[in-house]
Amino acid sequence: MQKTINLLRSRGELREIDDELDIYLEIPHIAYVEVKKEKSKALLFTNVVDRKNNKK
Repeated sequence: MQKTINLLRSRGELREIDDELDIYLEIPHIAYVEVKKEKSKALLFTNVVDRKNNKK
């Protein structure tokens, strides 16, 4: 997986998001908006939380 991430980074095709985002509300919305773009990128969420179950 790290090789794929590095390849996407080197090609400028990866959007890394470090903000704390909820898996049920915020991440699906961001992913939906991204795939609707003409030149969408792969998304990597690095600070994911599950507020529903109070987990990080």
